[in-house]
Amino acid sequence: MNLSYFIAKRISFRQAGGFSGTIHRIAVGSLALGLGVSILAIMVLGGFQNTVSERVFGFTGHFQVQRFQMSNAFEEAPFSLNSEFVQNSKKLSFIDKIQSFAHKAALLKGDEEVEGVLVKGVGRDFDTLAFKTYLTDGRMLHLPDSGTSNEVLLSKFIANKLLLKVGDKVTLYFVQDPPRFRRVEVVGIFETYLENFDEKIVIGELQTIRNLNGWTADQVGGLEIFVDNPKKTDEYFPLIESEMDLNLKLIDSQDRFLEIFDWLTLLDTNVVVFISLIGFVAIFNMGAILFILIMERTQMIGLLKALGARNVQIRRIFFLERNENPG
Repeated sequence: MNLSYFIAKRISFRQAGGFSGTIHRIAVGSLALGLGVSILAIMVLGGFQNTVSERVFGFTGHFQVQRFQMSNAFEEAPFSLNSEFVQNSKKLSFIDKIQSFAHKAALLKGDEEVEGVLVKGVGRDFDTLAFKTYLTDGRMLHLPDSGTSNEVLLSKFIANKLLLKVGDKVTLYFVQDPPRFRRVEVVGIFETYLENFDEKIVIGELQTIRNLNGWTADQVGGLEIFVDNPKKTDEYFPLIESEMDLNLKLIDSQDRFLEIFDWLTLLDTNVVVFISLIGFVAIFNMGAILFILIMERTQMIGLLKALGARNVQIRRIFFLERNENPG
């Protein structure tokens, strides 16, 4: 018979109970609770990071293509959809879709207030189904085959600030030479929960911006590129860039909104803190349990040593006792 195993079964918590058994169960329970809370926190944090990233990418794409220009103006210089890049992009299988857009600064006048906004014009290639998840009221834009419908989507932040709602008529004033304005209807209200977009972006028609800027029907301010795997953007960047025209530049959304993604990366520190705390608690609990077992069995250890038991046999008793009582 294995002496260590026999003694371990005789003094097991299930057989004896007592103070050490209670301490053992409390220690194991606290460790399990802490581990469960940490796993839950990590899952929530990971889900939060993914949600924020998806909202940024859903609003701007994973990459943007724009024409080189010297200034940092809000409005882009136009380029043609007949460029070599648009044709070459069809060879890149990892590109899911490409959307055209253009921005133009304007003043939005409600009944009582005026707000400076940035109108983002979208074309018929705009993925309305994906953007519909951000709508809180109203409907998506109607983008006709020809002409303009003079409809806009406002963020909930701007709508509340100007006391506007779906169905209201507002005026957009564009500062240019000569100054122009457009009377438009609010057909929907969206909310991304991201200040970079909600505080200044108004969704309108690309054709309206073309008409205001005197662009041709094939000219756009930029292209938004969506890829199949956002985690491989570093690999995709040089592949896309190699197919671009010399007068175009490729912008990674993670670089363009660096403050958002740096903040999300900084949140990973919380994961390290959680794991470190749980590791410290686990080591402390295991050490405390072992110390309590030894202190409670001091007389037994002395008796076994007096009878000639070796240290390895005594250590094996406590090891087997722990295994007999996993908690």
